[in-house]
Amino acid sequence: MKFRKVRLCDLCSIVTDYVANGSFKTLADKVKYLNEGYARVIRLVDYNNKYSKKDSIWVSKESYEFLKKSKLYGGEIVLTNVGANLGTVFIAPQFEYPTTLGPNAIMIKTNENDKYLYYWLKSKNGQNTIKSIVTGSAMPKFNKTDLKNIEIAIPCIEDQDKIVEILSNIDKKIELNNQTNESFKDVFVTAPTGAGKSILFQVPAIVAAEKNELLTIVISPLIGLMKDQVNNIKLLTNCAATINSEFTPIEKEKIIEDIQNKKVSILYISPETLLSNANIETFIGDRQIGLLVVDEAHTVSTWGKNFRPDYWYLGDYLDKLRHRTKHVFPIATFTATATISNGTEDMYHDIVESLNLTCDTFFGEIKRKDIKFNIRNHKKNHAYKEEKDEIVCEKIRDYSKNYNDKTLVYFPTIKSLNTIAANFSNEEIAIYHGKLDKIDKDEALEDIRKGNKNVILATKAFGMGIDIEDIRNVYHFAPTGNLADYVQEIGRAARRSGMEGIAATDFYKEDFRYINKLEGMSQITIYNIIGVLMKILYKYKTGNKRNFLVSADEFSHVFQATNDNEIESKLKATIIAIKRDFKSMSNYVPLVFKPRSMFTKGLFFISDSKKPIIKQYGWEKYLELKYDRKQLEKMDVSNIKTKYMGDLYIFDFKQCWLDNYNGKYDGLTFGNFKRKFYLGELPGIDRTCFNDRTLLKLSSKLNNFYDVKIEALHWLNVIKSVLDDMKISNKHYNTNDITELIIQKGISSSRTKINNLIEPLVSLLISYDYNYTSGRYKFCDYNSKTNRYHVVSSYYDRTINHIKSSIENIFNSCENSNETILIINTNKEDNKIMRSDPILVAAQILELLDLASYTFERGKSLEFFVRVNSEETIQKVLNNHSYKSRTLTTIQKLHYDSVRYMTYFFTQLRTDDERWQFIEDYFLGQVENKYNIEDAIFNIKKMDSQIEKMQNQDDSYKEKIIDEVKLYELFSEDEDETLKFYIYDTEIKEIENMGYKRISPVAPVGQSLSIGKQGDDFSINGFNYLIMKIDNYELRNVIKTNWLI
Repeated sequence: MKFRKVRLCDLCSIVTDYVANGSFKTLADKVKYLNEGYARVIRLVDYNNKYSKKDSIWVSKESYEFLKKSKLYGGEIVLTNVGANLGTVFIAPQFEYPTTLGPNAIMIKTNENDKYLYYWLKSKNGQNTIKSIVTGSAMPKFNKTDLKNIEIAIPCIEDQDKIVEILSNIDKKIELNNQTNESFKDVFVTAPTGAGKSILFQVPAIVAAEKNELLTIVISPLIGLMKDQVNNIKLLTNCAATINSEFTPIEKEKIIEDIQNKKVSILYISPETLLSNANIETFIGDRQIGLLVVDEAHTVSTWGKNFRPDYWYLGDYLDKLRHRTKHVFPIATFTATATISNGTEDMYHDIVESLNLTCDTFFGEIKRKDIKFNIRNHKKNHAYKEEKDEIVCEKIRDYSKNYNDKTLVYFPTIKSLNTIAANFSNEEIAIYHGKLDKIDKDEALEDIRKGNKNVILATKAFGMGIDIEDIRNVYHFAPTGNLADYVQEIGRAARRSGMEGIAATDFYKEDFRYINKLEGMSQITIYNIIGVLMKILYKYKTGNKRNFLVSADEFSHVFQATNDNEIESKLKATIIAIKRDFKSMSNYVPLVFKPRSMFTKGLFFISDSKKPIIKQYGWEKYLELKYDRKQLEKMDVSNIKTKYMGDLYIFDFKQCWLDNYNGKYDGLTFGNFKRKFYLGELPGIDRTCFNDRTLLKLSSKLNNFYDVKIEALHWLNVIKSVLDDMKISNKHYNTNDITELIIQKGISSSRTKINNLIEPLVSLLISYDYNYTSGRYKFCDYNSKTNRYHVVSSYYDRTINHIKSSIENIFNSCENSNETILIINTNKEDNKIMRSDPILVAAQILELLDLASYTFERGKSLEFFVRVNSEETIQKVLNNHSYKSRTLTTIQKLHYDSVRYMTYFFTQLRTDDERWQFIEDYFLGQVENKYNIEDAIFNIKKMDSQIEKMQNQDDSYKEKIIDEVKLYELFSEDEDETLKFYIYDTEIKEIENMGYKRISPVAPVGQSLSIGKQGDDFSINGFNYLIMKIDNYELRNVIKTNWLI
């Protein structure tokens, strides 16, 4: 898409306003406003009131004829140019009566596509351009002359029409859904990085919010992406927000409240956050969803290390939401990298199928003419690793010396990044990867943005959502994924208009060892699938129930994982593979798995007076004592010590559900059972017997809690002093101003850390709502457009003193400790607990200040719901010893093809045009048809065909073929490893080139394969093989893996 810059006056046929009809005196004499009349005067207030005739103003026919230069006929662009709402853009409606433009607005008509200019003016670029011509502080404004001279980047009329078609398409779907509550087609859009995809859904979302108070939910994969888009959209609207794991509970509660009160109408969240809310109403109240956006939609179809299982469960969730609730809305998906193919790698159809879309599709051009390639091919002369590291370090030094250019260096792993980073000082480079603390990430980004450093070393974590517009060079240490990932990453270059970027690398064929290893570490295997099915069937048979619960740790033997989160992620991914396999075979899935884990045990305080009632119901057997009353009294940190007339118990929801499922509660899923329990809707039990409690565990990040207390009180005293200064001055302060005041008063933390603290810390203090005063004690106003704070009262003094008192109460009895546990009364009906309980507020402030961390325990034993629909179908798979997973085969083929395509791209193409054309063909699924790609895998076709024959022919034929394979022992000099594998004699030379210098046969054909641990293998030309002999040396299976030693 080619853009040209033009002045507004050269683009438009009309740029006029109310005062174009005459002087203020003449207008006052000739125009009189009436309550009723011949023609209506259109103002911003009419647009805001949805053109209700209430409070409308009119003029006579004579006045209307006098106002001939500002007559409206419908379809004109109207732009407000005076006052606090300056920059508001809307399209003039067409009425059955005459209309004319009111004061404080400009009317525009173009010679090309009016709607394109309308959408551009509503975009971030448009609003920034308008902001640049504004004068005046008390009454901001801009004039027609300055507006006419602004420059606009516009494509050709055909591309203008295409952009408008997409935007109008989304607008129309939202409006029709709102009017008729019927289902309409969804929208799928691809556009290159830097093409402004966000505006394609942001503008319709703003229109839906302003016009019909509809809610737009944006599913986004990364916190950085969410924050960036919310910050950018502030120029257009104040109604956007995000909820993510970096937010304090108070901030989350406040945003949920703002959603339900219609203050927030564009919400950015992750798929995990959405799926964690089984009942969407608990999240959005009675709001109507107008649009759901899946941003960076290629994530839905990404397998491998960065695979997010919850994306694959998103389709089922949205399908139920659209067909089983009041919500009827279109889904719009946006991505820069979605391949279209009839072969294995077909992201487009994967996404459409996974999200259950019926869509209109818009495919944009992938090519970025402002990015050139500098790819240098190498053949190793000595040990690969040392040679590679030496070249990369030399290149980074060259980049760092050129202070005028910013460079982003991508690494496939944190380990490879750290190895290179060790050769440079902190002053020379910035570092960014997923395991860094948030503060370190923010400081790295700030250094690059401000030009304090000009080189940043990063993993894929530096990707979607991080928009630094003046990066010139993107250099790859080695490929980090497939060609789609590569295009996404080089798209970080030259985001600023008129700039040229360079995508560079020093390529060795051994570079693929990193993604091979990552792919193998993340992949699920046939063993995982069989193991999960066996465990599920065992649970079904032993429990004699179709519906049951399973915990992630019950599958720890199936997965090689280091923690529960990794097991849970692999379990979800395996279930997806199982479901896809069954769907491909018969379109029938014999089991149901709900990805939202639920606590099967809850914490409750039960008073002495209620214990006889529980015993009467026979539920005492589900109670386990957690803390008795004496222990509770010791843990009480309130000012007024309470005498406890009861004890704290763990209630076993799961066992209660299982015992009673076939009786009184037959037909209830576990989720519904728990929901009815908390709502008090279960027959035969008094909900008031169970008083909800939460355990709050605090852990010191300093030597002990005494140090935490002293430092926290110091911080709060400084904050109070800063707020005093702000109130006395009566000025408006931005975060940088407040940071300087804090540093001046003796806080020694870094500016970036303090800057990042201000917004959440002030939000916590403002939101603190002790005794439920509903904002009565609000002490500070915040202007999101100017990012400035204004202290309007001294109520902060009361708030800070209350929190200081809570901190002292918490730590006075445990100053020499590093951990403590507190008990919080958390009534389920109290949705303001996080901002009304002083201990919880104090805990959140301590974590924000990085003095202590806190965790909640509201329940125990997270488990998943499973239902077996057909034992016979599952057993049939388990009985089939030669069962092959179509899904796993597809995943393996995806990686195999990815290595082939990347090898061809880096080694066989010479010019920028050739490379961009190959990328375009790759995304359109034309690579296999148009290019004679040499097989990047050494002898893979030969090996595949021979193994296939071995599996299907008789024993004598097996012996004949297997004679070509010998068991060798491999000694790696640089890796210090010894491995034993069956390999072809013809491959010995290739293996020697890989660094295995001593290779010797150690056993005759037919001996069982001896390996150090499950998963050991070797790589040939970027692809790895593990050949296993099992069951009396009979060759049963050949497992292609992608792990590199």
